[in-house]
Amino acid sequence: MSFDLGNEINEKIETVGDFTVTIQEKKTEGKKIGSLVTFHDIGLNHNSFKEFFKNEYNVQFYDKFVVYHIDAPGQQQGAEKLSSEYQFPSLPKMGEMLGPVLEHFQLTDVIGLGIGAGASVLVHAAMSFPEKFLGIVLVDPAAKSAGFKEWGEEKLAAWQLERKGFTSTSEKFLIWHLFGTKSKKNVNMELVDTYIKDITNNQNPHNLAQFVKAFMSRPDVTNEVHDKLKCQVLVITSAHSTYKVEANYFHTKLDRQKSSILESLDSINVFVEEPGKCGEGMLLLMQGCGLVPTLRTRTASRGGPVHRTSSMNEGEQ
Repeated sequence: MSFDLGNEINEKIETVGDFTVTIQEKKTEGKKIGSLVTFHDIGLNHNSFKEFFKNEYNVQFYDKFVVYHIDAPGQQQGAEKLSSEYQFPSLPKMGEMLGPVLEHFQLTDVIGLGIGAGASVLVHAAMSFPEKFLGIVLVDPAAKSAGFKEWGEEKLAAWQLERKGFTSTSEKFLIWHLFGTKSKKNVNMELVDTYIKDITNNQNPHNLAQFVKAFMSRPDVTNEVHDKLKCQVLVITSAHSTYKVEANYFHTKLDRQKSSILESLDSINVFVEEPGKCGEGMLLLMQGCGLVPTLRTRTASRGGPVHRTSSMNEGEQ
């Protein structure tokens, strides 16, 4: 299926293995210099990236890249209930399953953008296929195994979703996961309500339960990433994020010559609240990989100097 999104952006949807892949490309005569591959968080799908790429600063990525959005099995909008016999893949398995997707589209020089559970999937993909990835941007990666409290909340949420569908308990968990415990004080609650409404209207609760189970069973990869992650890595988190501590800990385990961290001091979910800041960090990572020397940072757009360095350590001490 193909769609025209306006503003000269074409959209095509393909099924590759168990994944639904949405390809977005701008109609331009110039040659694309690489591919952006995204992977979403639990409760979401590729639609969660729409506002990010609509941002007046981030829309420029379409000039140089083809964007490939990956929807986890059964998480695409309007998906039918997965069969009871279907074995939902673990996060490491989904990372391995991205290999055939990259081969199918003949992707090289990949920049990955993953959020939450999707960040973990991209970590496993980049470790499994180091020759394919130039860099990965990880927003709130949860690289350690779930703690006892988190595991209990996720197990309860998965049970509720499977047995009863969307309930106040499962919705409360999703709000906590996406917007933290301080959301009522720090985030526009209309935004939170919109996210929850979109999830409950467009996601299959049984399928979502399987993704939640995979997330709560995630392995600890913090002892592997230093040696196995060969590409550039940017970690992005927020001062009030649910996974701030995990994101910072994950960053300490990376090769410091190939990694940076950007921490927003004012937000809970920086990807939703400050898409321009995330896009600027992604651009700087790309420039550190030797890509996109002609794209402009937000600082340059405001008349300041153009940053050519790969340093993005706003959150480092």
